[in-house]
Order: sequence, then C-alpha cells, then structure tokens
Amino acid sequence: MLARLASFKIPLLLSFILIFSLVCGQFVPTQMKEFIYALSLSIKEILIFFLPFLIFSFLFSSMSQLQKGAVKFAVILLPMICVSNFFSASLAYGVGRAVLGHNQLLSNVSPVTDIVLNPMWAFSLPKLVSNDYALMIGLLTGLICSLVIPKRAQTISVKLLSVTSFALKRLFLPVMPIFILGFSLKLQHEQILFTICKDYLVVFLIIGCAAYAYLVFFYGLMNAFQINAWARSIQNMFPALVSGFSTMSSAASMPFTIMGSEKNVSRPELARAVIPATTNNHLVGDCFAIPIFALAIMVSFGTPLPSYFDYCTFAFYFVLAKFAVAAVPGGGVLVMLPVLEQHLGFNPMMLSLITTLYIIFDPLITSANVMGNGAFAMFFSKVYSLGSKEKTVVG
Repeated sequence: MLARLASFKIPLLLSFILIFSLVCGQFVPTQMKEFIYALSLSIKEILIFFLPFLIFSFLFSSMSQLQKGAVKFAVILLPMICVSNFFSASLAYGVGRAVLGHNQLLSNVSPVTDIVLNPMWAFSLPKLVSNDYALMIGLLTGLICSLVIPKRAQTISVKLLSVTSFALKRLFLPVMPIFILGFSLKLQHEQILFTICKDYLVVFLIIGCAAYAYLVFFYGLMNAFQINAWARSIQNMFPALVSGFSTMSSAASMPFTIMGSEKNVSRPELARAVIPATTNNHLVGDCFAIPIFALAIMVSFGTPLPSYFDYCTFAFYFVLAKFAVAAVPGGGVLVMLPVLEQHLGFNPMMLSLITTLYIIFDPLITSANVMGNGAFAMFFSKVYSLGSKEKTVVG
C-alpha cells in the first residue's frame, strides 16, 4: 500500500501545482513569476542539452541485451514492435485529427499580448549532437556490440544505465515540480490555464476511449472474435491492468503481465521471453496518449496540424525513441521532448504542458501499455509459430 501511495506522489504533486497556479497564481507577484519561469526555462535547456546522451544510453542498453543465440527472436521481435507502435501512433493521428481538427472541442489559448510573462533571464546551451544522431548511433552500436562483444556490451550498458538513472532520478525528478510550476504560472498569468484544465478532460476521455477500443478489438482479433475466448483473454490480463493502473509502472506489473500472457498463448515460454523484451518499448498507451495530447495542444495554441506525411516523419522518430524510454515517472514523454520540438514545432510552454498532462494521466496510460503488451505477446506467438504444427490458443 505504501509503495502504491508513493507511486502516486509525482502526479498528485503536479496536480496540486496546477490547482495552486489556478487558484493562487493571481496573488503571486509578477517578479516572482518571472523568476520561477526563468528557472523552468533553464531546467528545460539543461535537460535538452543532456538528452542525446540519455537517449544513446537507453537505446544502447536496449539493443545490447540481445545475444547471438537470440538473433532469430530479435529479427522477428524488433520489426514487430516498430510496426505495432507505428500503427498505434497512426491510429492516434487519425482519431486526433478527426475529433480535434474539425470542431470546437478545444478553445484557442493564444495569450493576450499585453499580459505575456517574460522570463527574468534566458540562456541557451549549444547542441553538441542532434537527437536523431543519438537515436541512430545508439541503435546501431547497441545491435553491433550485442553480436560482436555481448558480455562487454552488457557491462558497458549497466554502467551507462547507472549514470543516466542517477541523473534522472536524483537530479531531474527532484526539480520537476519547479519545471512545471514556472510554466503553469505563465499559463495562469496569461489567462489560459483555466481553459486548458477544462478542455483537457475531454481529451483525456478521447485518449481512453480510443486506446481501449483498439485493445479490445485487438484481443478479439487474436481470438477470431470468439466471444468466450475473447472475454477470457481479457480477464486473464485484468490483474496486470489493475497493477499497471495502481503502480504506474509497466516494469512493476511485469509478473502479472507474464502470468496473464502465459494463459493466453499455447507456448508460455514465448510469453516469458516477449514480455520482458517489450515492457519498456512496446507502449500502446503512449502511442495514443502522446500524439493525441500533441495534436490537442497544437489546436489549443493555434498551430496548424501536420499533414500525414509530416506526421509520418514525426512517427518514425517517435517509434525509434520508444527504445530509449527511461524507467522513471514521465519517462515515456521525456525522451519525446526533442522529437516534439523538432518535428511538430513545440515551444517550451507546449513541452511543459504535455509533460504535465502525461504524468497526471499516467495511470490510464500505463494500464493501456500493460494490456497492449499482453495483446502483443499473443500476436508474436502466432507469428513466431507460423509453419509449425502448434497453434496459439487461449488457455
């Protein structure tokens, strides 16, 4: 119980910050707002500066876990993860554009020019290497090292992970409340925070309905839409869903995900191999939540929605960045900040907003991730077993 309460600490804290800014922000002196906003921009600048190293570290670690004896498994698994994530993100674009692009669900939140809050100071750090290069280099070096020097690669990946995890958990997460407070005070000062809080409850419902409708359909597809088997496969995953919602951690929910998936396939050993390999990078909830939140924010700030071609470019890097997700609260969106900035034109305020929304709604997102991994295990089992006499069935 204490562990579950602790897991809710950051979302509750960020919710409190939004409520404080909404209710009490008008009483905070303007100079104090300018100071806190400048701190937020500085934290963002430092995070973006170090993100290429974090992305490389997590990608290298993911790829270096592959061993020579698992080449066939990896050759099938990795493309399937990419295709599944890309397909989910594409569906999210279709839902988001259909629902948000042609109606007045969201209000325009462009600030009034005479009450814009400016930071007390601003600075910028040079970009030593682009995030795109960090993605590609981490992917390729991790794959090569896993095949050529597997033991050495794992040793290096452990050291890299210890450094990056320390940086995120001990340096960035403690200052995240300040990071969010500065931007929420700016939104309040410019009289757009109330509109955002009101509008995004609708966006939350859109994400939940879209993600779970897709998952329920996919479980049905894996069971040839046989009602009893369909319902039983979802029932088998229910403990994992509850664990994902309450702990907001796919990793902590992994034992329940494995147990449920073992019941849903004819070869339990595949479930035991697939779930650990996909827990941190096959994220259906993220693939719906982040794109739809992004499109909603673009609508709110009066930014034109991307064409499908431009969105595909974003989705390509989005899918690659999924292999670099950090196992910390908000990790699913942190590595996406440079992708959103570069390919969808997000400004610092938009980046802060999507980070806040993601973390607040993390329970729903994580539960969808967990259910998605269970569905993926069924799909992978069917593909992997093609050509054999065994067939995947629901247990």
